[in-house]
Amino acid sequence: MGGAVAAFAAQRRYGGRVPDPVEVERVARALDELSAAARAHRPPTRAAARPTRPHDPTRSALGRAADELDTLLAGGS
Repeated sequence: MGGAVAAFAAQRRYGGRVPDPVEVERVARALDELSAAARAHRPPTRAAARPTRPHDPTRSALGRAADELDTLLAGGS
């Protein structure tokens, strides 16, 4: 996850494209669930939205970060 976040930060710093609002929302929802789980001392329970397409290096770094968060929320399966 850290690699995707660092890639997104670098992408924005050096003039990368503006993230898609859908990607921003996916990351926000995933982080909300992870935060709620941590506060409640429980594993995440939200069903993660699995990526709908194979890895595409042309996708934004934030989209890749959202994919990684979804994988974490699904228990790494």
